[in-house]
Amino acid sequence: MIEALWILFAISCGLTEGFLLHGRPPVKTKPDKHVVFTFQRAIVGLGLIWSTYPNILHAIAFAFFALLTFSLFHNGAMYEARKYLSGGNLYPRGWVDESTTTDAKHSYSFMERLWQFIVGCIPVVLYYIFKHQI
Repeated sequence: MIEALWILFAISCGLTEGFLLHGRPPVKTKPDKHVVFTFQRAIVGLGLIWSTYPNILHAIAFAFFALLTFSLFHNGAMYEARKYLSGGNLYPRGWVDESTTTDAKHSYSFMERLWQFIVGCIPVVLYYIFKHQI
C-alpha cells in the first residue's frame, strides 16, 4: 500500500530531522530550512501520487491522506529521537509531546495531529471499501 510508504517516509523525515537538529543552535538559512523540507516532501508525495495514476480517485484520496497524516508520524518520530538523544530531558512524553519553541510555520498539538490523521484516513478507507465492492 502506498499509504504505508508515506508513513515510513514521514517517520524517516522525523528521525532524520531529530538527529540532525538536536543540540544545534537555530540557524537562519536562505531558503528557510522548512521550505527545503517541504520541497523534499512534495517531490516524494507527488511521485507517490503519480504512481497511482490513472486511478484519479486513489490519487485524490492519497493526496488528502498525505497532507493530513504527515505531521502525526513526522513530529512523533522527531520527538522520540530528541527524547532519546537528550536522555529523556527533552520531550519527555515522546510521541505525544509537542514543541513550544519551534520555528516551523505550522505546529500542532498531539490531539490536533491525531485528529488530522483520523480525518486524513477517511477518504483512503472509503476508497478501498468502494474499490472492493465494485
